[in-house]
Amino acid sequence: MSNLPFICAVVGAALLSAPARAVTVGTAAELAAAVAAANAGGDPEILLRDGTYTLDDMLWIEAAGVTVRGLSGNRDAVVIRGRGMGGGVSHVFNVNGSGFTVRDLTMRDVAHHAVQLQVDVAQYAVHFWSGSRDTLVEANLVVNCDRGIGFGMSGRGHVGGIIRNNMIYHDAGGGFADVGIAVEEAPGAQVYNNTVFGEHDYPNAIEYRFPETTGAGTIHRMAVPEHAPGPEPSVRPE
Repeated sequence: MSNLPFICAVVGAALLSAPARAVTVGTAAELAAAVAAANAGGDPEILLRDGTYTLDDMLWIEAAGVTVRGLSGNRDAVVIRGRGMGGGVSHVFNVNGSGFTVRDLTMRDVAHHAVQLQVDVAQYAVHFWSGSRDTLVEANLVVNCDRGIGFGMSGRGHVGGIIRNNMIYHDAGGGFADVGIAVEEAPGAQVYNNTVFGEHDYPNAIEYRFPETTGAGTIHRMAVPEHAPGPEPSVRPE
């Protein structure tokens, strides 16, 4: 895994008002407490004031329908960060509840993934698998993470969903570099209008893996890895 931090940010274009069942927080401790309260049936929407939230541990999302977003709508003004690649914060959000939304903020400096359904071995910035379905991953910036965005994994797939309008970049500064976007055992997944640029030797920007990945589609613009033979996504049927 690269020693450089990655940034995973969700674009928000407008200032949004607070809904009826929402709590506003301004510190990492308040954020952790709000997540615990949401898991226990409290306010499902958590609004973050501008600032940096440095975590002591990952945020576990157990309840359905939880939303975490920046209050101002400015993704650069709200940063949730871990303790770096060698620190003890493995994820920002580890999600075990359906209908989770995170938007209008930046996530960075964690040991493994910014958002994931389960802790395991894949090194994606954003990874949904183990029976998850109909996930939308949209308007993220991923910088210097081993892999960018993934749906599914061998034996633990994903159904449907859309990966669109994302920018994924990996420089040539060393460390491990793999595919930008991958769908593995992910029937019906749609991947379009993403940009993937890698200044490394890995040959593919987008990959579809395993025979179970049927009905998937791609419409894309992208700059492929510098050494790749062409701009088409790779199909790996193993």
